[in-house]
Amino acid sequence: MSSLSQGIHNAICIGIIYIGTQPSIYKGLPKVTLIWEVYENDNSKLFSRDYTYSYHEKAILRLHLESWRGRPFTKDELAKFKLRNILGVPCKLEIKKNSKNYKQVENVFRFPANEQAPQRKSGLIYFDIADETTYSFIPSIPPYIVEKIKNSPEYKSSRLCKINE
Repeated sequence: MSSLSQGIHNAICIGIIYIGTQPSIYKGLPKVTLIWEVYENDNSKLFSRDYTYSYHEKAILRLHLESWRGRPFTKDELAKFKLRNILGVPCKLEIKKNSKNYKQVENVFRFPANEQAPQRKSGLIYFDIADETTYSFIPSIPPYIVEKIKNSPEYKSSRLCKINE
């Protein structure tokens, strides 16, 4: 994943993975991982970012979603918003190195209406540990994300954990 160059790339959201509560500096927080198929030099690569699952006005997830939409959410829109609706939606991703010298999604921008959107090559993935109907997507989830899921207390108390014992 880190072979992607810094800069702005065409991308499509291909995955939304609710990875459960993950340890953080402050306390355990619910997290969601977004996966994009990113296009560079006629090749596609997968790139992901973990977000605290929050729509608070200062939450990075909300800021990225609003940038992607091209406008802020109204109170009504936010109350009705389903994260699942961004699956398959094209965008522009800004990839930059962070303070630890790792590449990350710095921002997500609306895909310009006057440009041809890329054609998705990957299948769509939607996984929610609280929704057993989504467990069939587990084989499609990259292993490093599955490990995060397995470290969550939600996984450890789920039917999914009992199936894999």
